Parts: sequence; structure tokens; C-alpha cells
Amino acid sequence: MPDWTRILVIILVLALGVIGAGVALTAVQTKSPHGSTAPTDAPESIATRAPGADTASSDMVAVAGNIIQKRKVALIPIMRGYQNVHDALKQMCLLEAHLFDSERACHDCLLKHLLTIQGLLEEAHSLVENGDKSLPVETDLQGLEQAVRGLHIEYFDSDRSPATRHTIACKIRRLRKPLMQVYGRPMVA
Repeated sequence: MPDWTRILVIILVLALGVIGAGVALTAVQTKSPHGSTAPTDAPESIATRAPGADTASSDMVAVAGNIIQKRKVALIPIMRGYQNVHDALKQMCLLEAHLFDSERACHDCLLKHLLTIQGLLEEAHSLVENGDKSLPVETDLQGLEQAVRGLHIEYFDSDRSPATRHTIACKIRRLRKPLMQVYGRPMVA
């Protein structure tokens, strides 16, 4: 079995959660050029750890490509408007950095950040509108989203010069700054 196939098998095992409940993958078997089967020389990992090792595999979980202990994981509260506004602020910070720095002024990246901000604010509005997910302070999410959409149109229809990008970055900053005091702190699940 080629190296990439072994890696794929390990990734699939992790993704499917086969490691949980005490099941451990001992070693991926490969066929040698002589026809015999031998374990691979891959380094020990959570996927190849023997049952009864110091950390029980049922206590481990894959998060963003990392294997960590379950007790250290707190899920991001994506069904709360607060988290969406918080994430929109992160995108605004990234957008500002791209707009202010001409080395990072990739047209596709700028559009991606603008669309992501709009999507997060629209979703936050729909979550707050449904009632039980209120925000800590009254925030005009629709007005904020419309302002970002206006800046999106302004950027899209512009010459995309450094002066235009600087102007739009300053406008994004003016939208973001007042929100930082309330929504800048990460929400704990």
C-alpha cells in the first residue's frame, strides 16, 4: 500500500470516529516487495497507540486537524447572534489588514471578507430575530450589514486604487471600533 494510502486510511479512521470506545488501530499492514506482510514503520500516534496506553482513545477527539482531549474542547456557540457578530469583527480586522497593506490587497480575498462579514451579520440578525438568542446590547445588525454591503458595492465599482482601499478600510474601522467593546471578547460555550 503506498504511503499516501496509509495516510488516507488513518485520516478516514479518525474522521469516522473508529478510535472511540476503546478501539485502536494497531498498525496498517503493507505488502513488502517479497510478498510478505509487515507493519509499517510509521511513528506512534493516537491512531496507532495500543489499547490501554496512557491516554484512553475514547478521551480524544479530532478538532481542526488536531487530536486533543475531549475535556479541553468547548464547542463554538454558532447558534448565538453574539458569536456571529464576534466572527464578523474578526473578518473586519482581516479585511482592514488587506485593505491597508497593498501587498495583501488581493481582490478575491477582499471580496471573500466582505461577503463573509455580510453573511455573518445576516445570520446573526436571523438568530436574534427568532427570540431567545438576544445580544448583550441593542445592535442594529441590519443597518450594519447594509453599511458593509454599501462598502462592498463601493469597492466593487471602484478603481481599486490604494487611496480607495484606504478610504474603505477607514470606513470599516469606524464600523468595527464601537462594536469591539461588547463583541470583542470570545464567548464561552
